[in-house]
Order: sequence, then structure tokens, then C-alpha cells
Amino acid sequence: MAETYDNIYEQSPDHYDETLSAEYIALCYKPVRHLVEQQLRPEGVSLLDLCCGTGVMAEQIRDLPGLAYLGVDLNGRFLKRARERLGGSDPFQFLEADFLTFEFDRTFDIILMINGYHHFKDSDKSRVLRKLHALLKPSGSFVVFEMCVARHETREALARANDDFYRKRIDWVKKTESMTPRKLAAWQNHRELSVSAEDEYKVDYDYMLRDFRTGGFVTEHESKIWPPPDERLFEDPKVGDFLFLFRKTGDRDGKRG
Repeated sequence: MAETYDNIYEQSPDHYDETLSAEYIALCYKPVRHLVEQQLRPEGVSLLDLCCGTGVMAEQIRDLPGLAYLGVDLNGRFLKRARERLGGSDPFQFLEADFLTFEFDRTFDIILMINGYHHFKDSDKSRVLRKLHALLKPSGSFVVFEMCVARHETREALARANDDFYRKRIDWVKKTESMTPRKLAAWQNHRELSVSAEDEYKVDYDYMLRDFRTGGFVTEHESKIWPPPDERLFEDPKVGDFLFLFRKTGDRDGKRG
């Protein structure tokens, strides 16, 4: 019987990291690293990693030259693991803070939000994007990795969309990776939180892109990371994991400045 436990974000970081297998990192995080690498500049860049979690993404980019990195997250235990993971590397700093209330004293060349957009309630998502717009330098790069569920009109339809997304994801992981009881329990907990809209507030692709346009961002690059193109797990091609590179427009209503 699969191990179960309460909210994964209230447990040891070990539980959360169960879903971030070597296979997951190779599939989902390596393309993020590649996109970040393309945004580097000879003079160096400042990078904000919002919802940095346990530092797995930071570890993937730690060897890139000229990075001044700041990871921000609400979860102190996750940040403790991130600091341990990075071994006190000086260019990599971590901050425990509420992003929406913290006053930053700088702007950034690159902003990362890796599976972070869906951790903000829908009522806060636009506020998050407005603040990120202000924190990103005019020539900066906004790299976003996000899980998009099926379109929905009601709370009940959203719950079904999340349940379908994770049931198919779990079945796929079972076929492509070794599945331990604790890893299964971790994936199932992600599903439960998403279905109940507790710490996971996923939206559909069109909602997300509309929100980003309104927030003053335009898409420069988009690629679908999961499911692989030869596996049609969902009828809607807009369901899955997507990687985006956004650029900042001159204002916050989606018009170019």
C-alpha cells in the first residue's frame, strides 16, 4: 500500500524531492537550464528564482558563469535544504519571504518561475505578474515553466481536470521511472492538493497566457516539455508542462511600449 502523509509542503523536504527524480530533472529542468544559459551576458547577470523550493533548479545552473542568484520562497525548511544543496556558494543567496509583501531593493536581468505560478491563488496571480514586471529590467528575460490543466468553467470541472492530469502523470511516471511507495505518495499528494485547491492553484493554458499578456509580457519562446510529442495522453494539446520565455513590454496591459 502506498505511503500517505499530509500536505507535502508541510513535511520534510525529502518528501517533495521524491518527485524530482533524475528522470524528471533531465526531462523538465535541463531545458530550463539551456534557456537560462542562452540569456547570459559577458558582464554577468542578476537572477531572481521565485518559489525556488529546495534548490533543485539552482543546482542545475550553479556552474553557469556570471550569475548573481537570489532564490525566494516562503518555506523555511525547503530553503534550509537549498542552502545545504548549494553548499554556501557565495553567488547563490536564498531569502525566506512573502513575495507579495517583500520590498526588493534591486531589479533583475533574469527571472525564473519554475512551477511557481500555480502556487499563487488566482486572486493573487495578476498582482504577482505586475510585481515581476516591475522587478524585471527592460531588456530582461522571464523564464517560466508551468503545468497547465484542461479548460474548465466551474470549480467541479477544475477538480476533474486536476485529477485527470495527475492520474495520467502518475501512470506515465510508473512506466518511465522506478516508483517507490514514497514517490507514489508524493505524486498523489500533489494530485490531492491540486484537486482540493490547497497550495496548488493550477489554471489552463489560455488563462495563463491571457494573464501574462495583461501583465505586460509577450511570448518570445514556447515549447511543450510533457507529455512527449509521440504520446497523446490528453485530447487537448494545451494540457501538459510548458516552458516559456517572456519579454517585458512597456506597460502592463499587453501593449508594446
